[in-house]
Amino acid sequence: MKNLVEIMGIPGSGKTYYLSKILESEATPIDFGTKLGQWLKKTNKEYEGPLPPAAYVKEFIDTLGNGSTPTVITSHIVHYKNGEFLYDLDCELYAKASAHIFIYSMPEDILSRRRLDNENAIRERDVGSLQEAEEHQIISLGVTKKLSEELNSNLLVLENTSGREEGNILEIKNLLGSLKNE
Repeated sequence: MKNLVEIMGIPGSGKTYYLSKILESEATPIDFGTKLGQWLKKTNKEYEGPLPPAAYVKEFIDTLGNGSTPTVITSHIVHYKNGEFLYDLDCELYAKASAHIFIYSMPEDILSRRRLDNENAIRERDVGSLQEAEEHQIISLGVTKKLSEELNSNLLVLENTSGREEGNILEIKNLLGSLKNE
């Protein structure tokens, strides 16, 4: 999809935070998991298993915008379910994103954010262990790099640590601006 940007990372890395900082004048921000779930419910598409079928995901991707303003979506790229790392590179390739932004966070920070989400009833998260978070993040970054290489897309890796937020937001806005000008 022309002008699609994916913000990638594992749960708790900060994808939604950075998505919320994107103004609609700069891009169309979409929390992919939430919108996909709503679309599946609205279209009465049911499935069994940890991930929706690729055909459903591709059909949903086709409903997203394709204009001159970039569409920015969040993506876990690699899901961790029942002790297994799962991903569908075919769906990611189908989306043909122009750019990928990977949000890297310290595993301790990720677990802390997940606990906070649970305590504040923002969303129910499996907190997991430091080792699981680190492995998940390493695998997710590797898959994101492979995807970016196969699509010949821009790749921006951001470190989500205290004091870097404003610089990261500026880098994201610069990337979106460059895509608007292509």
